[in-house]
Order: sequence, then structure tokens, then C-alpha cells
Amino acid sequence: MSMITSAALNPGMVLGEDIYLPDGRLLMKKGTILDFEHLRSVRVGGIKEIEILDTLNPETGSGAILPSVPDIHHTGEKAPWEKRFSKCDPDHPVIRELYRLAALNLESSDQKEWSSTDPETGPSSGLTPEEPPLKFKTFIGDPQSLIGPDLELVSLPEIFYQIEAVINNPRSSAFQIAEVISKDPGLSAKLLRIVNSAFYGFPKQVDTISRAVAIVGSDQLHLLTLGTSVIALFRDIPSGLMNMGWFWKHSLACGITARLIASFKNFPNIEQLFISGLLHDLGKLIIFKNHPREAVAALSQAGRSESFHYLMEQAFFGFDHLQVGLALADKWKLPLSLQQAIGGHHDPLKYPPSADAAVVNLADNLVNALGYGTSGEHLVAPRVVEVCEFLGLPGGFLEKLVPLINRQVEETFHLFQAST
Repeated sequence: MSMITSAALNPGMVLGEDIYLPDGRLLMKKGTILDFEHLRSVRVGGIKEIEILDTLNPETGSGAILPSVPDIHHTGEKAPWEKRFSKCDPDHPVIRELYRLAALNLESSDQKEWSSTDPETGPSSGLTPEEPPLKFKTFIGDPQSLIGPDLELVSLPEIFYQIEAVINNPRSSAFQIAEVISKDPGLSAKLLRIVNSAFYGFPKQVDTISRAVAIVGSDQLHLLTLGTSVIALFRDIPSGLMNMGWFWKHSLACGITARLIASFKNFPNIEQLFISGLLHDLGKLIIFKNHPREAVAALSQAGRSESFHYLMEQAFFGFDHLQVGLALADKWKLPLSLQQAIGGHHDPLKYPPSADAAVVNLADNLVNALGYGTSGEHLVAPRVVEVCEFLGLPGGFLEKLVPLINRQVEETFHLFQAST
């Protein structure tokens, strides 16, 4: 173990001792893997020095031996995961670093099945060989028509609006907010599981909704209610159309990554950006629900032609999942910044540029590269470089971020699955 100053801390380090505030309260437990939020808490708490576990290989005294990484310029046959970088500049430092981290990340057994799947023939392609391909510009109406006919399909549960009403009432107390949430025992149990998970990392058990409201905040619980409700709305999409386990793993990883980026940049709305990342592909689910054959055809054609999925949606339908998701977010009267992230995450720098959409765009591309599930997109967008510059992210940022994504996705995915 090593004693280092708080200024020398980095994300991914592991605490070698319990950390207490000057007044004696426990701040963090021994064994905590530090992220950006932890670093901020340490510095705000006035902690000067911290004991950190030596994470080097105990047998050799050196770092773990990493698998070899293929050169991004190699001329041999490309593995399916390498094809994801085909639209990017291989000489840009951001792309080279992301390629390296993706290669290392995809060595894990949990990712190998997904990373070896070709986008043209993988489980999410959906079309059987005997089906004739559909023509482009299949007329299916407009984005509004997809959310209008079946209100039951796209309606959030009544409890969501009850919570919203009591939160928006300036006379409401924390007790009254907790009382409304507690009317739904299933929702209460889901929220407490999430609040007590490593996702929040509180040192003590939160055993009541009133305590959760006090610690996490009513707005954050309202957003978590939105997230868990939407996951439940679309749990019945047939696996032959879309592997929903992969879809939600991708979506959850995007939410976690967006939250980490926002935390690193000291954005005030990190929980809302988690929900923005979680729900960014909401429009795809509406399209699959209403027009499954056309949706699968667009997905398969994108893989065969090495095109971006949302551009193939435009070729087939005249609109894409961003417009559908935005229409639904507007119908639900979600916050404007959340609507911007859902509707602009593939072109966040389009005037006027949106920082929230840029965070979700970067999160989406990082998760696509790293191989956490899939929602149908199989390419990393070249504009990820411009987005990093727009957000003012420093060199070496990815190397610090990726281990945190890996840890939080693995710890949180099963929790959200159990909450649906």
C-alpha cells in the first residue's frame, strides 16, 4: 500500500483504508474503486492524504501483462469489432486510443460473443434468408403517427405523473413525496435496490423511501422512476427482432458513461444525463413495435452496406429513430435538455450545439467501440473527435474513463434487469 496526497489521486485507484471526515463521519470504505465523484468528495471533505492499495501484479511486482493489440493500420482480415472504426481517421490520437482500449476491453469473456458477431449476420439482423429485401422509402407515415394510434403502448404509468405532480408542488414536503412513491410497493423496492447499489455507493444502507428522498433527492428518484418505467414498457419485443438484453445493456452503458463524463466535467445534471443515455434510442423501440419488418430490413441493410443505422432509417422511412424518440419525449413532456439529448445525439454540434446531446453522442460511440451490447449501430462515428474537442476533454481522458465504465456496467446491469 502507498500513502499519497489527495491531489495525486486518479479514477480507478482502490482505497487501502476507510476514509473519515474531520468530524468523524465515514466517507468511504476500504476497497472502494475511486471515480470522479469520489475524488471530488475527498477534496471537498478536506482529506489531505489517503492510503491506496498497490494494484500491481503481486507475483511479479509489475503491471498485468496486457494482450497484444493489432495495429490499426494492419492489412490483414479485419475482425468484426475492427470494422467499427472503418469511417474514422486511424491517425487521430483519440481514435487510436479508443481502438487500443476497445481491443483490450473485448478480450474479456463477457464481450467475446458480441465482438465476434458480424453486423451483417448477427442475432440482431433479424431477416430470414428467404425474405425479399424491402425497397427504400417504405411509406409508414411520420414520427407523430407512430406514437399516436396506441396510447397504451406509449403511456407512462400513473405513478410517474403522481410523483411529478407532488414534486412540482412547492408546498410538498419530502415526507409527502416519499408517501406518494410508497403507494407503489414494486416501484419502491426497485428504487431502493438501485439506491443501495454500487451505482450510488452510499456507505450505509438506505432502508426507506423517505431516507432515499432525503439523500438522493426527489428529482433523481423521479428520473429513476422514468427509466425503470420505460424499460418495463418495452420488455415484450420479440428476441427475433431485437435482442433486448443486448439493447438494454447498450442503453445502460450509455447512461453510465454519460453520467461519468458529466461528473468529470462538473455538469450539474449528471442524473438527468444518465437517463438521457439510458433512453437515447427510445425511438428505435417504437419503430420496432409498430413496423418490425421494415425496422429489421433497415437494420440488416445498414450492416450489409456498412452504413450508419440512422441514415438507413432515413432511406427507408424518410425519418429516423431520433425524430420518433423526440416526438415521444415531447408527448411525455420530458425536460427540454432530455429532449435535446434524445433528438440530437447523432448530430450534437448542429446549430445550436447541445452539451447534453454531445455527452450522449460521445457515450454512445464509446459504448459501441467497447462492445457493451448493441442497439443496432455497428460503426463509430468520425465526429467523435470533434465532440471530444467541443466538450474540452483532455488527453488521456479515455484511459481514465474506460475502467470506470467497465466496473459500473457490470455491477449495475443485473440490478436494472431485476428491476423490470
